Amino acid sequence: MEKIFHRFVSDDAGHVAADWTVLLAGAVMLVSAIFGTLATSGPELADAAQDRAAEHVVL
Repeated sequence: MEKIFHRFVSDDAGHVAADWTVLLAGAVMLVSAIFGTLATSGPELADAAQDRAAEHVVL
């Protein structure tokens, strides 16, 4: 049993794929959190930006 465990621990065959999977999952979660935040507060930010731009327009 110890021999099987040692062979399992020392095998690096799937570690790179697992690392990339975790990295990409984190990136997808970060992007979805950013889009979720912008989707809910985007219209308010756009209105505020338009109001500020209208204050600075000189005709």
